[in-house]
Amino acid sequence: MNQDQTNPEEPTDAAAHRSTRDRLTRALETLSDPAATPLTGAMLAEIHARAARTRLVLATVVCVGVIALVVGIAVASRLSVEPVPSGTETTTPYIEAGGGVGTPAAPSGFRWETRGSVSVAVPDDWTTGSAPRPDYCARPATPARPYIDLDYATGSTSTTCPAFPDAAQAIHVTLNDASAPAPWQPESSTWTHAETTIADTRITVVFTSDQANLAHQILESAHDS
Repeated sequence: MNQDQTNPEEPTDAAAHRSTRDRLTRALETLSDPAATPLTGAMLAEIHARAARTRLVLATVVCVGVIALVVGIAVASRLSVEPVPSGTETTTPYIEAGGGVGTPAAPSGFRWETRGSVSVAVPDDWTTGSAPRPDYCARPATPARPYIDLDYATGSTSTTCPAFPDAAQAIHVTLNDASAPAPWQPESSTWTHAETTIADTRITVVFTSDQANLAHQILESAHDS
């Protein structure tokens, strides 16, 4: 078979490279054989043209490879995201009642009051005091305005007192040990109470019907920090 002929199944570039190689081989054989037919100008021009096309194809392949490598490195670097350390806060900063970390900022117009690890939000203008006990008449008077009792003690003396008057009552919150008895509640048709337990602390709110929304808000704010 004539060496100039190419396999029709070969890719065009591969066939061109093979043809160029064959022509260069024949050219070298011609130079080494004085009896051979000398190369014509047209043959030399064709050889040079094919060699130039071969160099162009090789240069193109190299450029494409370099570009692909650069793009791959850029994509890989963008996908290499450093993980967020465990426990990192991504929401509103939390502060404790004392200014530390762990408790969310209190709602506007409220402040945090804390027993152990449990905090509850009460209005800024509330005071602190002692909620009534069965022997209330033998104890200092309970506050006349809203208050919070941070450590309600369920113990009482043997003193017998008359019924606790509704007029002496005020909306208030008591915090006491969840394993202890619930705070004493005087008999009343006006005052009611609701409670929840967080960790080891019972939170109780005493309120009237028109204070129900505030009582609910206070109980909802309670959390263990």
